[in-house]
Amino acid sequence: MNRKLLSKDRIHHLLLAKDEYSLHSPLMFDFFTKGLKPGLDKTNYRCIMNFEKEITKKYNDGKISCSRSNNMFLCKLVRYFAPENILEVGTEFGISTQYMARTNHNATVFSIGNSEEKTSVADKGFRENGINNVKLFSGLYDQLLPECLEKMRRVDFACINKADNDDKIMRYIELILPYCSKECPIVIKGIYENEEMKKTWQEICEDKRFMICADFFSFGLILLSDKPLQKQNYRLKMR
Repeated sequence: MNRKLLSKDRIHHLLLAKDEYSLHSPLMFDFFTKGLKPGLDKTNYRCIMNFEKEITKKYNDGKISCSRSNNMFLCKLVRYFAPENILEVGTEFGISTQYMARTNHNATVFSIGNSEEKTSVADKGFRENGINNVKLFSGLYDQLLPECLEKMRRVDFACINKADNDDKIMRYIELILPYCSKECPIVIKGIYENEEMKKTWQEICEDKRFMICADFFSFGLILLSDKPLQKQNYRLKMR
């Protein structure tokens, strides 16, 4: 990761990012004001935060897949869209998984990780914190993703945290699309992490199948819709 390039991209994003006062689309205004603006009751996530601290202390290499503010953002998305079937590609210690699963107890989270050691830690965390609405898979994403999708049958919310290689992000999206419900959000983490990811996000924004693409810097969000919409690409604040 080129930190100088990342800082430059972040400054550029901050200068251009909009909030609800610049949104003329009723759909996006509703999403921003009702989905992102209201806060969360963080006491609901206290046990996950304690687990997160424990993992951060134990694994000093800093390989925690998502910051707390980013996890809160995911929670807001899950709260707003209220999905029944959530797909997560790229779980490590299952922290993001726990946040999403706890936000919507009625959802089932199908989560795929490629490190047996880390997914075993994740599974332990699920059991300790009483998270019982997660189905965890461990192995190569290319092999497990089609199998997982067959078991899910329908995807209401997808979160791609990590790929075996950055150039496979589009392949994963293509695999997921046939299973997506009509208004399924697809979240992609790290769209500015490197040049390959920036290129992939640009390709997504130019793809006419994706009518709404929102750049939140830490995440890219694709909103699918069966409604006749004008294609729009947004650069937005995370709140």
